[in-house]
This record gives sequence, structure tokens and C-alpha cells, in this order.
Amino acid sequence: MSRLSGIFSLLALAIAVSSCGSSEVPAGAQSQSAADAESDSGPDLARGELLSYACQACHALTPAGGPDIGPSLYGVFGRAAASDADFAYSDALLNADFVWTPEQLDAWLQAPTEFLPGTTMAFAGYGDARDRAALIAWLVGATAEP
Repeated sequence: MSRLSGIFSLLALAIAVSSCGSSEVPAGAQSQSAADAESDSGPDLARGELLSYACQACHALTPAGGPDIGPSLYGVFGRAAASDADFAYSDALLNADFVWTPEQLDAWLQAPTEFLPGTTMAFAGYGDARDRAALIAWLVGATAEP
């Protein structure tokens, strides 16, 4: 493992661990969507990239390679839930009937186990709608098929 790769792995682990307890959302903030949280200048893409390291601890963002704890996020937007043939999904996701859109991902990232009870994704969620907006905006570009 290269030194830079090792640093990114440690950073991803630190972000993932620190976000595990972040599921508490201040009263009244739960209904705020990522779209509502965007500032006039749009989402903070640099913040979105930083937050993506928690995703990358388990998910690849490219068509090949990367962690296999979770399915690849490459081309996720517009894809039906549980449709990556190379991944063994939970029954909850296998029985889900939706397409991944920024709005669906926003609800998922807020609290995955509340969005879809029975999911096996071990992530507490991002309670801050601005963080979700930044992450989703960054992922739209980073996971897009050419």
C-alpha cells in the first residue's frame, strides 16, 4: 500500500468512525432535505468529497476495484435498488422498489435503518442536511458514467 493510499485509508476510517454516532438530529431539522439546505452558492463540493471518504471505506466509486463491503456506487443514480448483480444485498433492499435519485439518497443518508428497516448497512447517517447536500452533489459527479 502506498503511503498516500494509507493516509486516505486512515482518514476514511476516522471519518467513518466519527460519523457513526452522528445520527442524532436537532429537533425540527429531520424534515429538512439536502435540496433545502443548499446555500445560494450551491453545495460545498470540497466538503462533499471529504465526507465521501466514509462512503469509500466500504464502497467503490469506479466500475472496478475498491472495497467490497458494500456495492459499487459507480452509476448509482438512475439505477434500481439492489440491482448490482455482483453484490449480495439484504432482503430489505432486495424487496425495495425504488430507483436511486438524489432525493432517495438524501433520505437514505439521513438514517439508513429508518429509511429501510432491515438494511444491513452499518452507517448511522448524516443528520446535517448541508452535509448530505454536499456529499450527494459530489457523488453525482464522481459516480457518473461517462
